[in-house]
Amino acid sequence: MDIVEYKRIVVTLRPSLLAVARRITGNTEDAEDVVQDVCLKIWHFRDRIDQYENMEAYSTTICLKT
Repeated sequence: MDIVEYKRIVVTLRPSLLAVARRITGNTEDAEDVVQDVCLKIWHFRDRIDQYENMEAYSTTICLKT
């Protein structure tokens, strides 16, 4: 995954991740922190990301476990 693809994924998934994180944390500030952690984890594991067919499910799972 290159930086262009990463940005596309983050821009696409951020609203749904923020909604999930907001339900978990109960507030927007903490939800933003959770989403940032998810984005960092996606970037950190970018070499393995290609094996996941459903990035939304993968990133939501990370969000729920963060």
